[in-house]
This record gives sequence, C-alpha cells and structure tokens, in this order.
Amino acid sequence: MVSQFSSGGFQLACLFARPEKIPRGGTPGLLICHGFPTTAEESNNAALPYYELAERVAIDVGWASLAFTYSGCGESEGDFSPGGWLADIVNATHYLSGLEDVTRVYLVGFGTGGALAMVAAATDSLVAGVAAVSSQADFDDWQNKPEGRFGYAR
Repeated sequence: MVSQFSSGGFQLACLFARPEKIPRGGTPGLLICHGFPTTAEESNNAALPYYELAERVAIDVGWASLAFTYSGCGESEGDFSPGGWLADIVNATHYLSGLEDVTRVYLVGFGTGGALAMVAAATDSLVAGVAAVSSQADFDDWQNKPEGRFGYAR
C-alpha cells in the first residue's frame, strides 16, 4: 500500500508491504533504502523499483517491508540532501519498528543508500542488521569536490 510517513516535519512517500501470514510473536521488518538518483527522471522515480522489491520480500520471505523515497525526491517533501536522507533512514527505522507485529528492523541499501544505511545502523540500536549493495566506503570525493557534486545533482 503506497502511503506516507513523517521525517523531520516532511511527508515521505513509501510503500509498506505486509506478509499475508504473520507468525505469532511477529515478523522482522526490512527497510529498503534506494541509491543516489543520477537524473531528474530517476529522482522522480528513485524508489519505484524498490516498491516491487518490498512486495516480493513480503510475499516470498514473509517479512514486513518498507521502501521509501528520500526527502526531495519523487513525491516526498523536503530538500534533496544526503545528510537529510540519513535522518530519513533513522526516522523510517523508527516508523517501521513501531508498526504492529514488526519485531526488529533490518536495513538494505543500494549505492549511496547502502552507505547511509551502514551509518544509520552504527548509530541506532533499533537496527538489528544491515546489508549494503554496491555502496561506496566513504564520501571523500564528495567532500573534496563539493561544487562538482552539487552541479551533478542539480
């Protein structure tokens, strides 16, 4: 079901997928974090492929799952900002962990989303585990050439 949750006073678009059968005692939750959108079109649709992944996880694995679109991307309110996206991941973690029948939260992130998921996991005790897919180890290139990254993002 496509819906929204609040992050830093902004409404973020998300899809929460719930398994058909939830065992007594609840089920784990998977938070899916998309990568850095590289085009305006991708920014508008950054999380859409991950909405399908969330549904597959619920159906095939039996876990509750949440895919969302970062602040400033697609239908989500707010500013396009990796720093804000980290806060979005933390807020999404708390949102998912507060849903009925979710026992613990795991994160999976792709590209920049994976790097940010690792940072969120290191700082938030609600995160039970994290998987980072094709993620950079640091953001040194962003720090060393911020004007280039800013222009690229624009």
